[in-house]
Amino acid sequence: MMRWGGTVALCLLLSAGCEPPKVVRSAGGRVYVGRFIQARAYEAYGRGALAEAEGRLEDAEQAYRTATELDADGPEPWTRLGAVLCRRGNRDEAEDAFSNAIDADATFSVAYRERARCALAAGDAAAALESSELATILDPDDVEAALVHVDALEKAQKHAMAAHLLVARLLEGKPSARVADRLAALAQKLDDRGLARFAADARERANAETTKFTPPRPVDRTAVDAALAHGDLPLARSLATRAKASQGEIALRAAALGKLDLAREQAKLVLDADPSDGSAAIALVLASDRAGIGDAVDRARHARFDRSVPLARLLFAEALVRETSVADARSLVDEAELRTERKDALEEASRQRLRHALASSSK
Repeated sequence: MMRWGGTVALCLLLSAGCEPPKVVRSAGGRVYVGRFIQARAYEAYGRGALAEAEGRLEDAEQAYRTATELDADGPEPWTRLGAVLCRRGNRDEAEDAFSNAIDADATFSVAYRERARCALAAGDAAAALESSELATILDPDDVEAALVHVDALEKAQKHAMAAHLLVARLLEGKPSARVADRLAALAQKLDDRGLARFAADARERANAETTKFTPPRPVDRTAVDAALAHGDLPLARSLATRAKASQGEIALRAAALGKLDLAREQAKLVLDADPSDGSAAIALVLASDRAGIGDAVDRARHARFDRSVPLARLLFAEALVRETSVADARSLVDEAELRTERKDALEEASRQRLRHALASSSK
């Protein structure tokens, strides 16, 4: 299958926009930009993952092959294909698949981890050491990669180094029960009582950690506003998730704060993912120039309003007073809502402006 890298000359000759297509996705309250992946590729990968989990390796191989044909630039299907081929005893083809995964993304740590696992199965300690070390460097938090690296060290008869690696992991951050158990097994093999005691203590700490629950520090919308006021949109997105504010509301609050460039950027991102998002649509109204205000208002009229975000209705009503009519504005906000003071500073400021605008228009 032709790759994007191989079409550069053709792109230049045709002066065409040949950059790999990007799509905007919304998941778990977050919005992000990623590669375009065909739905059929997702489906094939899912079939492969299910078959692999159930031990139907021939079916998994066929499904993953289909996924690589549909998404040749994705490291995930190539990696899983390599892992399955290795389990089926075809190491040469597995190595080709791992190489394709790394060509697609040289920082994809799982490809190195699975390549190391395959090398271990073939008894190739040197190759396993090289790949597993790269996997742990690329993703130091991957416990699975660390354990594969330990297996490779043991295969190479480097037991002391394996023990040191396990001890280091147990001393860093929260203790892992799996790492503690692995160290206990190694201590028994080495007949090292001190190491065994350390592993047992680490296992107790790991057990204690699993019973603890530390609620996250609460974050409210004032923290989101502070990040926006400083122009830090990535931080605002992160804080919004903890404050249970939608990604569309970020755009809305940026517009209310006068950060119109941030509002436009966030609103367009959200609307690409969900064209019916009312908060983002209204943010785009507030951030539009005079030439685009009419289209923006029309789009917002047909958007979906989240009743839990009163700021959206208040700000849109303000815009309607200016751009269309008082009657349109009053259809969004009733008198009781206009009389109710708000704890949210942006909502209260908008409420007061709207009351003043409506009162002035009725004179």
